[in-house]
Amino acid sequence: MNPLEIIEGVRWLNVSVNRDHRGSLLALGHEQSLPFAIRRTHCVFGCSPDDVRGEHSTNCREAISAITGDVTIDVDNGWQQETIRLDKPGRMIVIEAGVWVRFREFKPETVLVVAADLDYSKTKSHRSPQFHRLRVYRGDAAAA
Repeated sequence: MNPLEIIEGVRWLNVSVNRDHRGSLLALGHEQSLPFAIRRTHCVFGCSPDDVRGEHSTNCREAISAITGDVTIDVDNGWQQETIRLDKPGRMIVIEAGVWVRFREFKPETVLVVAADLDYSKTKSHRSPQFHRLRVYRGDAAAA
């Protein structure tokens, strides 16, 4: 297993955070840090510790960072499950299409930035892992 892989279809991604006396800057882009071209971004914020977000899989790849605060994330690819804590701006997770994800146990100040490789209008959500989508990511010929 790749040391950055959490489960198949989910891995850690370390990105540079540039800090100086004026504050911090996290630059995201295909050329700088992400394994895909960004088509859409969104932020999740204002969540209480009892709120639960996500609970779905999608047909797109996503990279997620906790810019401030932290959150517990459950991931499930259909045969492997794991729970992680996202708590550093320069420590992202990349979730491949088909992996189910749930966000919970938010710190009140948490701001998540999510970058995706599909436009919102082309994104489909599912309430369970989509194994066949992950097989496409893996390159299985039978998935085509």
